[in-house]
Amino acid sequence: MRTILALTQESNSPDAFLQLEDTSLNVAGDWKALRIGAELCQPPDWDTPGAVRERGRALREFCASEPSLSLLFTAIQALDPGSHQIYFRHKGSAAESVDWETLYEPNGDNGRFLALAGCPIGRITRLPLRNAGPHTIPKPLRLLAIVSALGESGVDEYRALRDAVATAVAAGHEVTLRVLTGEPAILDDPGTDPAVVQPLPGVPGDLRALQSAVGDFDPHVLHVFAHGVAEEGSGKKWLEFGLRSDWESDATTGSLQLHEEQLANLLQARSTWLVVLNCCNGGRAVETGPLARRLVEVAQVAAVIGMVAPIEPSDATIFTRGFYPGLFEAVQALLDESAASIDWAELLVKPRCDLRDANGGLADNVRSWALPVVYALAAPYTPIWYALSPPQLRRLEIAREALAKAANLGPKHKRLLRQSLLEGHVPEEYWPELNGDLQEGVL
Repeated sequence: MRTILALTQESNSPDAFLQLEDTSLNVAGDWKALRIGAELCQPPDWDTPGAVRERGRALREFCASEPSLSLLFTAIQALDPGSHQIYFRHKGSAAESVDWETLYEPNGDNGRFLALAGCPIGRITRLPLRNAGPHTIPKPLRLLAIVSALGESGVDEYRALRDAVATAVAAGHEVTLRVLTGEPAILDDPGTDPAVVQPLPGVPGDLRALQSAVGDFDPHVLHVFAHGVAEEGSGKKWLEFGLRSDWESDATTGSLQLHEEQLANLLQARSTWLVVLNCCNGGRAVETGPLARRLVEVAQVAAVIGMVAPIEPSDATIFTRGFYPGLFEAVQALLDESAASIDWAELLVKPRCDLRDANGGLADNVRSWALPVVYALAAPYTPIWYALSPPQLRRLEIAREALAKAANLGPKHKRLLRQSLLEGHVPEEYWPELNGDLQEGVL
């Protein structure tokens, strides 16, 4: 069960609006659009005692100013915890900077943050700029982590990922981990498995080796622990990685910078359906929109998790430890056919609670639990099941077209042509007939 609230902004107008788009609850009403004033878009002083609670209370009071929306939230409050999700559809508006995840239901001494207890909150993008390609979840699940935030140790982050994968594998899940890093403390650790951990490739300013490494592994999940930058004014966004030479020379800036459009291009035509930007500002709203949302819209990734503000490295690792066990269980449920979809907002409840508990347990005062946000193409997410990955499907299509055009060749030459195009790329049991026809059940 879910509710979708749309955030819109008309062109050439500073005003943003909130309006119900869809709900599975039977609540009658006129569902008028609410104008979001500039004061609601201004961030509070987060250092003020109770700032997070008061921010959430203000958002709830704003929603209650529309009678039908107030009835909707009253109905949600009466539901069993976890049985309903709220998603905000962001179409690019000033209201994107509002911390909707802090929505607070006052109820005397039993007030609660919806995102922490009872009603997971996420974000949905507008429709993708192009038709989204197929997202697959074959076995094994491939997780690629780039862990190299120059000047901030990623050792704990790497260990959190390693331990989460080891636990999943011990439980019978099929997960393959690859880590790229420039940090000597990780690379030179005697306990580091060189088959898993590899030096971050490249030379200063040259992304080709990194792009090749990502393409060769073709991850389903890309995890990034790096420095994230989102510039006010220009709207530019990029990720910054430190090569080993940067770490050893005490450089202050990482030599590899991956800008928004470069990352989007890197992810297009890949098997990646989830990106975790476990770094500063991956979900921060600037003039051109958050990096997380832009990757969903442009690269057609099913979901991207980012942070709406700078996050402490220790908190980033707490998030990692809390997030991945739930993700692996959700993926296994899809493979076992005990579930048909993944709800991204639900996967954030556990790591958000962990962040709250690790910072004194007082959600009223600590904003860290509200920093992670998820942008998704759809909620819940239901993958399209394909026997082959997107790169393999494209390779197969090339072979089909080549065989169809080679009608004048004899069988021997057609077999050689098919072999040259597919061997080492697509398992032989999926190869097309010599006339280009596919075997039944490939798609």
